[in-house]
Amino acid sequence: MKKQVPYIYGTCFFCFQRANTSVRVFLNPFLDDLNIISDIENIQEMTLYTSLGQKVMRISTYQRQEQLSFDQLDTGVYILEMLVNNQRIVRKIIKK
Repeated sequence: MKKQVPYIYGTCFFCFQRANTSVRVFLNPFLDDLNIISDIENIQEMTLYTSLGQKVMRISTYQRQEQLSFDQLDTGVYILEMLVNNQRIVRKIIKK
């Protein structure tokens, strides 16, 4: 049985609220830089996948705020998986 990946998305600002964890990912769609802010807990790890599920990169971090440069990526839809407070948070991001 395939596991469904939850998506919460909007036009240009994502927000996820669950179990005292709030993570914002913006500007989305983005050109080169993507900002990620966790309001309560540090982001432990981020993994970026293509829309086909191929792993592009993994970033280990213990910051509440990150600005990532994805200028080397091709335009398209990607999945950003974050580990925050041992919870998996998934976002759909769009590179222009």
